[in-house]
Amino acid sequence: MPHSGDDDRGSDGTTPPNRLRQTVTALRVAFPQRRAIGLRAATAVAIPLLIGWAAGQPGLGAQASFGSLAVLYVPDAPFRYRARVVAGVGAALTVVVFVGVLAGSLGWVAVAVTAAVVAGVASFVCQAVELPPPRELMVVMAALAASAIPGDPAQAASRAALTAAGAAIAWVVSMSPLPAGRHRPETRALAAGLDAVAGYLAAIGGADEITARHQAIGAVRRAAGAVQQGATRSGGRPAAVAAAAERLLEAALHVGVVGTAPDARWVAAVRGTAAAVR
Repeated sequence: MPHSGDDDRGSDGTTPPNRLRQTVTALRVAFPQRRAIGLRAATAVAIPLLIGWAAGQPGLGAQASFGSLAVLYVPDAPFRYRARVVAGVGAALTVVVFVGVLAGSLGWVAVAVTAAVVAGVASFVCQAVELPPPRELMVVMAALAASAIPGDPAQAASRAALTAAGAAIAWVVSMSPLPAGRHRPETRALAAGLDAVAGYLAAIGGADEITARHQAIGAVRRAAGAVQQGATRSGGRPAAVAAAAERLLEAALHVGVVGTAPDARWVAAVRGTAAAVR
């Protein structure tokens, strides 16, 4: 008969308290890494709201904050790629606000058709360029919100201009870490990839091996993508480190298949390489 405590176990064999501890640990680890991103997002949205409040026009500040939602996209991507994506999302938000205001004045059928078209086009574009979440969500939300307050073409243009101003704020805030280093996002991604490979090597033969393997594969893939997004020349140092990380991952996966725990000095060497890159 099963043990009386087995009823509390999940499909992965861990108890709810264990999963809670794992969640808390993950949040504690992620907080230092995501803190700056959250601060930038809050700043970009707060600036137009505060300007509108100070000017006695909180509604105008709220409208501009729709454009600031562009700050949520690719917040840790290389600056060259980030600049293009945030500008593109800001432009999309501006256009859909203009269209949404006009559609709202034509009745609910026009609103439904507009929302469907916006959702379809935005979803297609986001998937075509492999844009990560929130993908089309912010664009569709802005279109629906704009259609809830209909207006004439002049009013639509005015609200679109406010949205564009918010998008400009989002772009500036998104690019604000640039003085700290032009290739800093790529460097951080590469160091994280190497750290994940070292973590996988250390976990081989243990209970966390599968999780560590998935994390290593994902981290190295993200590092290679960051180098590509940064348009780093093929012979440059970031590209060379990305290639080395991929070769180290291949070697580590081979060791995992064999099932023999590697020498601790190898793990230390990979961690040392990550520290040197960082």
